[in-house]
Amino acid sequence: MIPFCVYLTLQPTHSPLRATGVYGEHTGLPQLRTRESYKQPFGWPRALHVVQRVREHRPKAVIFYSFDNWYRKWWQLLAGVPFTEQTGPHGTFHLASNGATSFAIVKHPASKGLTNHYWQWVGQSLTNL
Repeated sequence: MIPFCVYLTLQPTHSPLRATGVYGEHTGLPQLRTRESYKQPFGWPRALHVVQRVREHRPKAVIFYSFDNWYRKWWQLLAGVPFTEQTGPHGTFHLASNGATSFAIVKHPASKGLTNHYWQWVGQSLTNL
């Protein structure tokens, strides 16, 4: 089997550096105008969909981007197991495992100051679970 990676997000394609969604200029749907207007009606259904896909496909690892509290509650729901904070010389991330799948909450790849060492450390930690 060829290894593959699937990237899923709770948000539509919004720029992490913009407060408004990219669709706001191109649609009359008020739910797509800003990140905040999207979260309320679509956060729970989207999270439930992702939970179902993780349970169905049982990937070895799931990596969540963002330490934001709104996202963290969804990451906890999706994992279904408690996370532990991992702190080291390259930064911080959170790790959990349910025995079949390992989960990591990491900083967004576009975050300032992240190095290759951070990602190597996260990958090695996931491998060691």
